[in-house]
Amino acid sequence: MTRARDVADTQENNGGGVPPFVAGKNAIINGDFGIWQRGTSSLTGATSTTTGFTSDRWQLYRGSFATNITASRVATSDTTNLANIRYAARVQRTAGDTSTQFVRFLQTLETGTSVPFAGKTITFSVYVRVGANFSATSNAFGLNVNYGTGTDQNFISGFTGDTSLGTIKTASTTWQRISATVSIPATATQLAVYAGYSPTGTAGAADYFEITGVQLEAGNVATPFTTATGTVQGELAACQRYYYRSTPGITNGLFATGSALTTTDARYAWKLPVTMRIIPTAVDYAAAAKFRVTDGVNAPASITSISLITSVASQDIVQIYTGGSSGLTAFRPYYLEATATDAFIGVTAEL
Repeated sequence: MTRARDVADTQENNGGGVPPFVAGKNAIINGDFGIWQRGTSSLTGATSTTTGFTSDRWQLYRGSFATNITASRVATSDTTNLANIRYAARVQRTAGDTSTQFVRFLQTLETGTSVPFAGKTITFSVYVRVGANFSATSNAFGLNVNYGTGTDQNFISGFTGDTSLGTIKTASTTWQRISATVSIPATATQLAVYAGYSPTGTAGAADYFEITGVQLEAGNVATPFTTATGTVQGELAACQRYYYRSTPGITNGLFATGSALTTTDARYAWKLPVTMRIIPTAVDYAAAAKFRVTDGVNAPASITSISLITSVASQDIVQIYTGGSSGLTAFRPYYLEATATDAFIGVTAEL
């Protein structure tokens, strides 16, 4: 049984924050890198303000949108210095790359999540280790918390009144926990966090850093790591609020049901597993050749495109549109199916 005094003691030791194992104390979603809906290897950095999403909720970005940087899921493989966290994200500079543009691995928090930290001291902590060829001068590794006064802006696009707070630590090839404690003004309405470095010279084969156990919490000390929700199911749902991808994983896997509008085009209602942050703004999908339209009786028809109909969508039901088929019968019901195990369709409501 937990006594009131026990809770009070914990809060005092955490500089007035919440107890160390309470779900919800950590504002970072997917801080243990368990969710990778977009894939788990060689995901590339941003080429625009709305791209570069890798592990769910995490964007990878280089200065001037420089290329030759990837993020992949790796096993932590260390139960001595890093117990009970299975996965990490490896952010790697491509061997032979000569660009010295800075590298940032970041998460932007929406305003509703950020405002509770306004006027408070907060601590941003991560576990980090680096590769043998990590090229930052003196292994300098940065942790930053940025705040702004806008509403639901993307950090790469730019915060209104953007201000950066942080610290530089010395990274090593062994897992270690590092943290930055900063004070957020009462006027702040949005936060973002990032870890990163400024590379030097030409990248070797192991010019990378790995991070996991990412936490942002109230208080002036880093308490034991917990995920934002405390459960695998909760983290997945929190991630799907911003991005959802369906991958049946089998040929003939079903995506959605709908009906033909013409002999070439069809429309489908697609029920999402969670209510998304906003009405989804974009759709991404595997090559069109990996899909087909079928009524279960006649020969299936191929497609050439998939698009999102935002005018008749909601935050939990979207309509997708396929084009380029032939031989459909207008108003007949049809299924949208996969023809390959790696076919996918995703919708985004990211900041």
